[in-house]
Amino acid sequence: MKNQQAIILLFIANSISGFAQGITMLAIPWYFAHELKQPSLFAWIYFAITVGSMIWGTYAGTLVDKFNRKKLFLYQSIFGMSVLGASSFYGFTTGEVPLWMISFVFMFTIFIYNIHYPNLYAFAQEITNPKDYGRINSYIEIQGQLTTMVAGAIAALLISSNPITSFNFFGKDWQLPFTYETWSIHKVFALDAFTYILAFLVILMIKYTPVVNRKIESGNVFNRLQVGFDFLKKHKMVFLFGTLSYAVFATILVGVHFLVPNFIDQILKADASVYATTELLFALGSVFAGFAIRKIFSKTNVVVAILTMTAIVAFFYIAINVNSVIWLFYIAFFMIGLSNAGSRIMRITYLFDNVPNQVIGRVNAVFRVLNIFFRLLFIGLFAMPLFTSNLKLPFYVFAVFLSISIVLLMIFYKPIIEQTVSRKNYE
Repeated sequence: MKNQQAIILLFIANSISGFAQGITMLAIPWYFAHELKQPSLFAWIYFAITVGSMIWGTYAGTLVDKFNRKKLFLYQSIFGMSVLGASSFYGFTTGEVPLWMISFVFMFTIFIYNIHYPNLYAFAQEITNPKDYGRINSYIEIQGQLTTMVAGAIAALLISSNPITSFNFFGKDWQLPFTYETWSIHKVFALDAFTYILAFLVILMIKYTPVVNRKIESGNVFNRLQVGFDFLKKHKMVFLFGTLSYAVFATILVGVHFLVPNFIDQILKADASVYATTELLFALGSVFAGFAIRKIFSKTNVVVAILTMTAIVAFFYIAINVNSVIWLFYIAFFMIGLSNAGSRIMRITYLFDNVPNQVIGRVNAVFRVLNIFFRLLFIGLFAMPLFTSNLKLPFYVFAVFLSISIVLLMIFYKPIIEQTVSRKNYE
């Protein structure tokens, strides 16, 4: 594999920063809910930040395509170290971190995500041979999910109100072989700041030879954005596939963060250990997809793969409503995690094959903004009394939404498969 050492260093840096970012992103909602006792305030803050992400995410795509991707990672690490370091220093100095500063750190971390992952995929495409696209996307998925699993486990230990001495897995209590003290929010921020420094040093060591050559584009941000829109306008099937194949992910973010905890509590009548086990099985399904999904669908094409996995998720959304028992819930979210990650691997590989590296950042930004729009729509809809009083209805809505995506993919199956893209105007 070309640039193998550069790719390994990129994954190491991504794991280091992603680990602490994951803890921070779990610590802040927990702080609002259990320390401040203001979960509704956090919901409004999260909603406002999500709206802001639509604007920032679009602009971030132009930065990914305009500047050197390695340097963008370096700048990201510098800004991350500065913001998290300053917030942590304030906390150690005064003994507390003000609400506005915690909210700013949360917003900053989400905005970092909105440029980090488009830049990660664009950089991976830039330094990878086309024959290795599928493999590199599988590695990104495995690395990301394993990092998330470790971050989630450490976060559960560090930010709990009382130190955890045991945990429940499939009904059995397991005792921890060590004792520890829970962390304050500014200590979590300090850990995050330190990992940004480590990531900066690792990225600094990356040396690579681009597989594709990018040209410098002139014009302001609106002109550069227009190039991305023109590409999608010219290649309508790429736009259609990119949007429809994102459907599962749109339901996952809303489902896992907003619906699943309440569903477990009110419908399954279960405790937090079931939620923890569900999250673990979801992540295990995602890791399994990273290892196996390309082999599973090696005999067919990407559209059939996306259709199959979207149908699996829709089926299990209905199944957990029809038969609301814990064992089926576990199976469902293992399969949903597998299908979500598998869809992302196949989808990104398709985009690598059909979108020139010159515009990949802007094209991905369009898809991410559309996905944010769908998430906001779901959040607003599920906040209505009709849905808050019946927690099974949202999953039926998800099933209908995914079914519409399936039907459209089937209708446009042949044009999507036959879509050809000329790269001569972009490289």
